[in-house]
Amino acid sequence: MSAALSSQQSDSVPENIDGIFIGGGHNSMVCAAYLAKAGQRVLVLEAAPQVGGGTTTDEITLPEFRHNLHAYFVRWTPEYAVWNDLDLGRYGVKSIYPEVQNAVPFDGGERALVTYSDLDRSVAEIRRLSDKDADAYRRLYTEYTALSKYVDTPMRFGPPLPTDELAPSLSGHDHADSAPARPSRHREHEAQNAICQVRGNKD
Repeated sequence: MSAALSSQQSDSVPENIDGIFIGGGHNSMVCAAYLAKAGQRVLVLEAAPQVGGGTTTDEITLPEFRHNLHAYFVRWTPEYAVWNDLDLGRYGVKSIYPEVQNAVPFDGGERALVTYSDLDRSVAEIRRLSDKDADAYRRLYTEYTALSKYVDTPMRFGPPLPTDELAPSLSGHDHADSAPARPSRHREHEAQNAICQVRGNKD
C-alpha cells in the first residue's frame, strides 16, 4: 500500500494493528510476512509505486531487459531459511545462477577480470594476472564459505546468544574440520590486487 493510497482511502486501513512497517523494502516485507504467519495483523506503508526494495527490477536500458537497481548480490536461494519459511517457490520464485558472477573492466575496457560461479575457473582467471592473488582468492573463498556456514547463518536465524556463548564463535576457534582457523579476521589484505585493484603484470 502506498502512502498516497492510504491517505486517500483511510477507511481501508485496519483499526487494530499489531505492527506497522514504514517502507516496503524486502527486509520489511520479510519481517511482516513472518509476523503475519504467526497470526499478527501488520500494515506495510510504502511511498514508491511498488514494494520489494532490493528485489525489484526496472526496464531502464533496452526493451524487455530488466535490471535490479539496488542489490549488488542476492542472498536468497532455495537453501536460504527465508525461502523455505515463507514458501517462496509457491509464488513461482526461482533462482537463476549465472555462470559469470562479476566483471571488473580495466585498461579502458580493453580487458576485464571476470569471476565465475565455478571456483576453479575464477582462480584460473585471476592467475592470469597474479599467482599470489589467485592463491589468496581461493583461501578467502574457503574461509568465508565456512564462516557463513558455521557463524553467520546460525547467528542470523537463531535467537541472540549470551556474550559468553557468542565469544567462542567469534574468537577464531574451529567450528568444524573445514571451518576457518580465524573466521572473524578479515583477510582481504592478503589479496594484493584481486577485485579491488587489477594489475597487468603476472607474479
